[in-house]
Amino acid sequence: MNKMSSKLPPRYYEMPPRFRECFYLANASFFDSVNWYVHKAYEIIFSELVDKLMSFSGLDEQQASNKISNIIKVLDQCNSLLDIRYPLKKEDGSLELIRSFTVNHGALLGNTLSLGGLRISPHITRDEMKGLSVLSTHRLSALGIRATGAFGGLKINSNEYSPEEMKSIIKNISA
Repeated sequence: MNKMSSKLPPRYYEMPPRFRECFYLANASFFDSVNWYVHKAYEIIFSELVDKLMSFSGLDEQQASNKISNIIKVLDQCNSLLDIRYPLKKEDGSLELIRSFTVNHGALLGNTLSLGGLRISPHITRDEMKGLSVLSTHRLSALGIRATGAFGGLKINSNEYSPEEMKSIIKNISA
C-alpha cells in the first residue's frame, strides 16, 4: 500500500498496484488479468460489504473495513501449486515424461472441498491454471456452493495417446 491509501476513508477499497495496469497491458499474465477483474469488483462492492458486516456483527466501520480487507488479502493468492512430472510407459514400450499442474485457491476460507476442472493442452501454463482456479473459487461462491476453486492441467497433446494411455495418465494425476 502506498502512503495515500492509509489515509483513505474506511469504506474505500484501492486496487493493489500490482494489478492496477493489468487490464491495459498486452503482456499481462492471465492470473493478473483475472485478479484485475476480481479487484475491480471489490472496489465496486466494498462499501456494501462493510455495511452488511456492520449490520450483523456489531463491529464499527473501521473494524468491518479491516476485516474485509484482510479477507481480500487472503484470497489474493493461490494456496498451492503442484508442478508434477512423472513417467508414462507407452504401449510401444517407450517411456515419456508427462507434466501436470494442480492449483488450489481459497482453502484458507475454511472449506475443505475443492471443485474445478481439468484442461488438457500442450500449451497450458502454471499461470493459466492459477487464473482458472481463482475464477473457479469466485464462480462457486457466486452460486452459493461452499467449496474452493481448484484446477488441473495436463501439458500434452491428447491426440498422440491411445484411449488406454489417456486413462492411465488421468488416473496418475487423480491419485
